[in-house]
Amino acid sequence: MAIQTLNTIKNWFKTGLKPTQTQFWDTWDSFRHQSEKVPVADVEGIDELLNSKTDESDFKTINGESILGSGDILIKTPVDATPSVKGVVQLTGDLGGTADNPTVPALAGKQETLISGTNLKTVNGVSLLGSGDVPFTAVSGIVSGIVNNTPLQELGGVDKTIRGVRIGKGNSSGIDNVVFGINSQNSATTAEGNHSFGFEALRDLTTGIYNNAFGWGALQKNTIGTYNNALGNNALGNNTSGSFNVAIGGSALRENTTASSNTAIGVSSLRNNTTGSFNTAIGSLTLTLNTGSNSTSIGSSALRSNTTGSYNTAMGIQSLYSNISGNYNTAIGANSLYFSTAEGNVALGNLAGSHITTGARNVVIASQTGITHGAGTLTTGSNNLVIAQNNGSDNGLTTGSGNTILGKTSGLSSSLSNTVILSDGIGTQRFVSNSNNLTTLPAQTTALITADGTGKSILTKEYLGTRIGTVAPSSATDTGVTGEIRVVSGYIYWCIATNTWIRAAGTTF
Repeated sequence: MAIQTLNTIKNWFKTGLKPTQTQFWDTWDSFRHQSEKVPVADVEGIDELLNSKTDESDFKTINGESILGSGDILIKTPVDATPSVKGVVQLTGDLGGTADNPTVPALAGKQETLISGTNLKTVNGVSLLGSGDVPFTAVSGIVSGIVNNTPLQELGGVDKTIRGVRIGKGNSSGIDNVVFGINSQNSATTAEGNHSFGFEALRDLTTGIYNNAFGWGALQKNTIGTYNNALGNNALGNNTSGSFNVAIGGSALRENTTASSNTAIGVSSLRNNTTGSFNTAIGSLTLTLNTGSNSTSIGSSALRSNTTGSYNTAMGIQSLYSNISGNYNTAIGANSLYFSTAEGNVALGNLAGSHITTGARNVVIASQTGITHGAGTLTTGSNNLVIAQNNGSDNGLTTGSGNTILGKTSGLSSSLSNTVILSDGIGTQRFVSNSNNLTTLPAQTTALITADGTGKSILTKEYLGTRIGTVAPSSATDTGVTGEIRVVSGYIYWCIATNTWIRAAGTTF
């Protein structure tokens, strides 16, 4: 058994570390029962005290005879003295002193070195002289030795305090509570099934049940909250009545008060959440400012700025980083939707949709290599669908809305709207249909291509030598491409030169 020192126990609370099960029971077994007599050998400093006593060899002799022991000292008759007479000490030489108080010069001053009762120290105020054992009174602390292995051994039957650290079951009348720490479970009344390890862990608990708090100030202000688990300094520190929360990491869910069913894993994850419920944050600083509900963030600083936004999902470092109040966003990929503050956006891929700010309801699937590059450089445009791999440069679209862009492309108008573009893997546009219902197809063949054998065909630009639209030119000089044809309301408009139009009325047969 390895007995833990007081310094080791203190470090558990200074550093926020918790003891292993073996360390805890080793410490528990190092206590002494109050009714157990302490052997003198276990008294701190007793060896040093007893080693300082005067040994037999330290006493001088008289005529070579020790003064220790019982009986009279034999005084030998010197050769120049008369025979000994009973009751008379005969010495060579003269006595000193006076007739009423004679002294033996050889013994003068030696009495100061003799041991007396006043020359011995005491133990707990009790002299070491006399018969019997030295009594000890049980105190709230460790003197020395161990508690024996008797089943259900108790240390006085009440909580113990070791240098201010409380160990026991707390003040509650409830059952199954465990307390280890200064001011831990101080206010408990009927609480039960709670475990607190650390300075002021579960300090304000009154009636809450089945909470676990490990760390300085963990669940400190919890009063009636139940089934909470906090591991880390200040984890769920301000929780009062919130229940079914899990906080792992320093300051995780620190400001939570009444919210329930949140999971925060990581330093300061969901730190400022107060009333938002059903959130999941995994990673340091994830959802750190959140007060909304039903959001999920996985990755360091994911949804970090979110305050009231709800029903958001962010997976990847700093994904949806700037979102404050936007709802129903989904960002999967590092830095995806980084600047977005709107709602209903979906981004998949590294840096996907990272430029979107107030644009809403966009879907961007793209893998980008830099925050200033890649397909999907939208900022304020909305209702766009962009699916493309990174092409190393912006596609140009920023404020346009209602577009569907599939494939790699570039050079688009920043305000392009209501356009469908289908491109190949190298950036060539194979199909374009714009807001004027103008459809452009690439060169394919000069003949009709039968689609299904029933007369339906795809007409290419080469076959017709033109493009067909359904919006009439506004004037004879409206924008147009040579050969372009538009059929509108019984008229056929024909662009005979750049920006030069003529028309003819259609007639029946």
